[in-house]
Amino acid sequence: MTDQPVPETKDRDAQSAPEDAAVRIETLTSAHVGEAVELHMHAFPDFFLTFLGRSFLRQMYLAYADDPGTIALVANAGAGDQVIGAVVGPLEPASFFRRTLLRRWWRFGLAAVGAVVRHPGIVPRMLRAVRYRGDAPEDGAQRALLASIAVGPASQGLGVGKHLTQAFLEQARSAGAPGVYLTTDADDNDAVNTFYRRRGWVLEGSFATPENRRMHRYTWDFSTATD
Repeated sequence: MTDQPVPETKDRDAQSAPEDAAVRIETLTSAHVGEAVELHMHAFPDFFLTFLGRSFLRQMYLAYADDPGTIALVANAGAGDQVIGAVVGPLEPASFFRRTLLRRWWRFGLAAVGAVVRHPGIVPRMLRAVRYRGDAPEDGAQRALLASIAVGPASQGLGVGKHLTQAFLEQARSAGAPGVYLTTDADDNDAVNTFYRRRGWVLEGSFATPENRRMHRYTWDFSTATD
């Protein structure tokens, strides 16, 4: 599950940055989840999932780490292998979100109780989240979804976002996906949109969420994209 009803694709390292050999990419496991949650909290202070709290985020990252139909990666740096970035997403979004809901609904529900008690007005948004299936392009191609990418504010300038995005694309291609898509804010988000356009992502379309948040949807199709 992501920051519903749209994924969080806000990379705070979205500006072009030099390669850094100290950045290492590896599979996200349950051992990384605590650090990934803290990273998410700092990278997305004003987003819906952050509002729902650490327990909810923990369930989200565990769902990605435990499901074989996902790509879940972290970027490490330093001698202590500190997690400085994370990217997650499903290979088949609609089936993943449906499967996750069936398997983990009670865990997500318990994790969200505190936020709902404090702010009952979020219930309609929570119900929309339950029905979320990925906001996929309408052309029917079974692309993977890059659902969330987060880079710690202190790690800007290391090219972490670039490393994570490229690793996600490589794993999606290896898994047989015809391409990848993502959504990100259309407004007040110039650095992120410029990052994706410069790296070859195609602006497929735009849409508005029920909260009137304008979103851009980008695609990367392996049959036409150039690395």
